[in-house]
Amino acid sequence: MDIQTEQKIFTDNIIYLRKIHGYSKKQMAEILQISQYHMNLIEKGTIPERLNVRLLVRIQNVFHISLRDQFSPLKNSL
Repeated sequence: MDIQTEQKIFTDNIIYLRKIHGYSKKQMAEILQISQYHMNLIEKGTIPERLNVRLLVRIQNVFHISLRDQFSPLKNSL
């Protein structure tokens, strides 16, 4: 899988997780401990260069989703 496909899946998963849990973008940013600016970038499909392992681990811990699953389509698996 190429990087653009992985980025698209990651972005779609973030939006999906936010919506199924009923979080606003502001709430999701607070939960993930990132700025609203970065949250907006992620949802627009632009992965910030400073995206780091801490964010991936936070997603894993908050939503109980493995690192592998963060880059696999979630809509059909949850």
